Amino acid sequence: MASTTKRWGRAGTPRRGAVTATVIAFALALAACGGGGDEPEADPAAGDQPAGEEPEDEGADEGSGEPVIITIAQGVDTESGDAANLNATPSINIGYAIYDRLLSRDADGVLGPALATEWSQVDDSTWEFKLRDDVLFHDGTPLTADDVVFTFERLLNGEYGATNNITPINAAEKVDDYTVRLTTDGPYAPTPARTMFASIVPKHYVEEVGDEEFNLNPMGSGPFKFVEWERDSRFVVERFDDYWGGPAAADQIVYRPISETSSRIAALRTGEVDIIVNVPPDLVQSIDDDPCCVMKPVPSIRTMFVGMNTNVPPLDNVLVRQALNYAIDKDLLIETVMGGLAYKHDGQSLLFGPQVYGFGAGEPIEDYPYDPDRARELLAEAGYPDGLSVEFEAPRGRYLNDAELSEAIAGMLSEVGVQTNLTISEWGTFWPKTVEGNQQGLWFLGLGNTLNDAEYYYTLYLSSDGRGYYATDHMDERIRQQYAILDEAEREATLHDIHKTFVEEEVPWIFLWDQADLYATGANITGWEPRADERIDIMTVTRSDG
Repeated sequence: MASTTKRWGRAGTPRRGAVTATVIAFALALAACGGGGDEPEADPAAGDQPAGEEPEDEGADEGSGEPVIITIAQGVDTESGDAANLNATPSINIGYAIYDRLLSRDADGVLGPALATEWSQVDDSTWEFKLRDDVLFHDGTPLTADDVVFTFERLLNGEYGATNNITPINAAEKVDDYTVRLTTDGPYAPTPARTMFASIVPKHYVEEVGDEEFNLNPMGSGPFKFVEWERDSRFVVERFDDYWGGPAAADQIVYRPISETSSRIAALRTGEVDIIVNVPPDLVQSIDDDPCCVMKPVPSIRTMFVGMNTNVPPLDNVLVRQALNYAIDKDLLIETVMGGLAYKHDGQSLLFGPQVYGFGAGEPIEDYPYDPDRARELLAEAGYPDGLSVEFEAPRGRYLNDAELSEAIAGMLSEVGVQTNLTISEWGTFWPKTVEGNQQGLWFLGLGNTLNDAEYYYTLYLSSDGRGYYATDHMDERIRQQYAILDEAEREATLHDIHKTFVEEEVPWIFLWDQADLYATGANITGWEPRADERIDIMTVTRSDG
């Protein structure tokens, strides 16, 4: 396959870093249509099959008579089997196999029905959801309003990882067996989208076995049912033939955590796995040329940044935080470490990209161009003329070139006098520490957005309702005020104004870019395309014969 020197950036804007012509064309086509593709409008739970249409049953390789087992290699293992503790995207991907939610999004980010067939606003703080009456849990028990209420009350009353994600929903009420009402603490426009963070669990089973056993032997109403979990080795699910959305194409899905990039690629090339995440940019060409494999790139909704604990000196000083931003040469990092496969937030946004609601509806936002001299001036003005030192922790294997990026960022900071004590940790160590608010300095993260709304970033990491790394009374008030704005244009403009203040005045992060997600599959894998939100759909994926 011929290569080309054409380079790509956001929606076709030239960007340094070459990739193959096929990859470029595919990625730009996805970017032009908002990261989607020719996908059905409805999105029942773990796949994109419209409700009422069953996918063709291709439960075995055509003509082989053998079960279709699809193996997916992600960078890290799930942190839990319990739906209430699924936070990281690799875990959520597994959760989509086992559990359903009230609503779901299609590949274009459009919110649509799942367990709920319709929903409406009863008053300023109450939303009503009508449930399907044909949903079964994996043990054959019908799913009803009791299970939905139990799921929300469990999250609201317990200390689970997903509890923060359903804020500010504060109560769930059964109206009848197939109707539920959710109430919020005052008007809250994104309530329907917030329900996607609550995977519905079976009340009878959780009460019978308890949280600990449920974590190890989960059960839901999704398209696949749990088989086994060998920690840090494999998580196996098999097709649930009585799924309300129709049976999936594959018989079994195996999720394998393979943190080392070289090991993931080797496993793909030998046919040991079928889909892999986070292909390094420098290997895109060789994989695309290999007849064993097919590259599957997609512009991602995930924003990459270096977080700061603004409660801890010297990061409590906004001048220091500004200095750190001026110290980073984002263009060079994108060119050298990312191979051109990233999307800078130029001009209109720094916290997140254009696929997120609230991206652009106001005045341009001032950027932080690479300016090491300005960084040194600001450090001196902040009282650190001789530089400073700070803790810095990053994961390995979770994001595209995450360890390499963090090392390069640490090197750039050292050039302006900021010495970092850089620790590269395995995800199982890094993520719990980060979620619990225990990072004491800088920390490298990529933040997705299931809500597809700027408010998700603001609440989770930039308010007193979030992880605990940044909060001020005046920004808390502004975030809460936008909850009640039901007019979309007015609310989007307000979200943009909040965004502008965060970037230009508060500076809670080192702002980087949106990543490009680089997947690859075996050449015989069909029925699967990547999505901008990193959700790995498994309803229609199968293997062709030969």
